Amino acid sequence: MANYELSITTIKILEMVYELNQKDYYPNMHGVLKLVNGKIDEETAKFINFKTFSTLTSIKGRQLANHVHQLVRYGYLSYKHNKADDRMYLYITFKGESNLEDYKKHHKVNFKKREKMKAKPTIALIK
Repeated sequence: MANYELSITTIKILEMVYELNQKDYYPNMHGVLKLVNGKIDEETAKFINFKTFSTLTSIKGRQLANHVHQLVRYGYLSYKHNKADDRMYLYITFKGESNLEDYKKHHKVNFKKREKMKAKPTIALIK
C-alpha cells in the first residue's frame, strides 16, 4: 500500500478525534465537521475549549469526508459501532495515535482558533 503523508488538515482532524476519544466521546463525520468549523450548538458547546475547536473554519463537508475516508483507508482512524442508535462513530487507532505524537514531536502545529467571517451587508439604508 502506498505511503500516505499526513497534512496539517489531517493532523487537526486526528487531534480532534483523539481529544474526543480521550473523554469517551466518539464523533461521526458530521460531528467532526461541526467541531472543526466552530459551530456552537447544544451538542458541541461542551467542546469549545478543545484546542482543535474552530481551527478549520473553511473546510466543507465533502473535503472533510475525503480526508476522513483516507485516514480510515490508511488505518489512522476506524469505526466503532454504537448499539444504542445502530450507527458508526470514529475512533483513532494505535497507528493514528503514534503518528500524531510523532508528527507533533517534529513539527510545530498551530491550533489557532479561526473566527468565522462576518457577513458583510449587501443592502444598506442610506439617507
